[in-house]
Amino acid sequence: MAAASPPPPSGIPPDGDANPSESESLAAFRASLTASAAAEAAAEAAAASEALDGYKLRDLLLERYGKSYDVTIRVSPWLNGKSILSVNIMWHYQEQVSFPMSELEYLEHLEAISAYLNKWGAAGKFVRYVRATKERPRVAKAVAVPIEDIAPEHLKEWL
Repeated sequence: MAAASPPPPSGIPPDGDANPSESESLAAFRASLTASAAAEAAAEAAAASEALDGYKLRDLLLERYGKSYDVTIRVSPWLNGKSILSVNIMWHYQEQVSFPMSELEYLEHLEAISAYLNKWGAAGKFVRYVRATKERPRVAKAVAVPIEDIAPEHLKEWL
């Protein structure tokens, strides 16, 4: 003899008792939830595919600003005990005669910055921020790209 299925949780009518509009609403909700989860997974995959290297970082800077600006990492301690980590796009650029690095040294430097961004999982966010911001580096004014949600052990490297 087959066991009877348990009754649905309170407040939810059994399948046969649901009116058509509730069934349609439930189906639409499920479809929306599935689409949302798929979009979130696609965004995560896109961010992972945006892994940077020195050449891609230089190309991003050239595409956005027209110059190969210097990039630095800075941690700023705050009075509340927390620290803010940012990647700063400086006003010095590789095409300047007075720029202190050769092209090879510059690319190696960008490679190191890119490796940190990839390690922190922030490369995609960095790229999106640079492409979206209206700020531009100018003398004595860097473009500060905040890097949020960094694990404390990663911050300790920079303090």
